[in-house]
Amino acid sequence: MATIPNDSSLDMQEIIGHVPPWIVRWGISLLIILFGVSVGCAHLISFPEILTVRVMITASEQPSYTSWYSAGNLIYRTPVREGQTVQKGDTVLIEEDIETGKVSYTLAPIGGRVLITKGFENNPKKNTVIIHPTISEYKTYVNIPPRGDGQVAVGQRVLVHLDSYPSYKFGALEGVITSISPTILNNHRQATVRLLNGLHTDRNDTIPVQYHLVGNANIYLDDRSLLQRLFQSH
Repeated sequence: MATIPNDSSLDMQEIIGHVPPWIVRWGISLLIILFGVSVGCAHLISFPEILTVRVMITASEQPSYTSWYSAGNLIYRTPVREGQTVQKGDTVLIEEDIETGKVSYTLAPIGGRVLITKGFENNPKKNTVIIHPTISEYKTYVNIPPRGDGQVAVGQRVLVHLDSYPSYKFGALEGVITSISPTILNNHRQATVRLLNGLHTDRNDTIPVQYHLVGNANIYLDDRSLLQRLFQSH
């Protein structure tokens, strides 16, 4: 049996099927506003691309090592003592041949504090006088791989994370790229980094004096916005 629609149901269907123009205009306006806000945010929000490379920190002054081995006819004497400070040219080792009576003197090539070691696990007869000089500065180098060549530039910020001193505990060393070698060696280009605060980290910790340190360096390349990255990826 056929159902005869009444007037109220027809009116309801007409209302549902008819969208007022102001709602359409409001919806289009809202979409345009959201799109504009999204594009604006993508243009304003930027972050640098990071290149991670190995880093080596070396003191400009390095320790001096004077070693000798126990022998039957040779007698060795050290006129210096542990912890003593010597000057360049001071005698640190005297060698005497009891058969010939010949005496030889070894002079300190540098000044610094003396450490004497007697015997090593792999060679118990080996003795060494080590002179630790005072460090005046550090030289920091990074090796740039081919994928980063052309992107690294003088003035870029660098954060150094040392292998022996984890960043989560000690912090990182802050630096800046000061020069880039024009020569490629072993498929890498070397760049020089100046440590802005020496061995003082961004967490207000100071790394103990070391003559050689290694780790990873994060080089912060040019900032690019999300919008630039979107267009450059296509």
